[in-house]
Amino acid sequence: MPPPGYFRKRREKLMREDPHCYWCRRELKLYPGYGKNGFKILPDDAATIDHLASAFMGPRKDVGMKERTLVLACPECNNGRNVAETTEHIWRTRWKSASFPFPLRWFGKLLKRYRIWRRKVSSANSE
Repeated sequence: MPPPGYFRKRREKLMREDPHCYWCRRELKLYPGYGKNGFKILPDDAATIDHLASAFMGPRKDVGMKERTLVLACPECNNGRNVAETTEHIWRTRWKSASFPFPLRWFGKLLKRYRIWRRKVSSANSE
């Protein structure tokens, strides 16, 4: 767990370097008292921290690259990438195990039946 104030300091440093969203180039602002001043919804131009390389893509091998993997993003881009990467990760892992969510569960059963049938056919042909 990072020390208190880590993300605030990181966000301020990134804002000094380039105060724009990495993805859409929207100009961003810091809201130092966010959550304390009665904000209920994060403003569209608030600076959030985003990772260039998602944690879903596996561990980051080069720890020295950590400085360069953090970028500023607007909430819309940050959340959009999060949803897209999460969905992609779920489908990639479920495809490997053939355990699909409810609407496609029939496909997983069909795939298992096909694999059983292929084993039977290949064993019958080899005899």
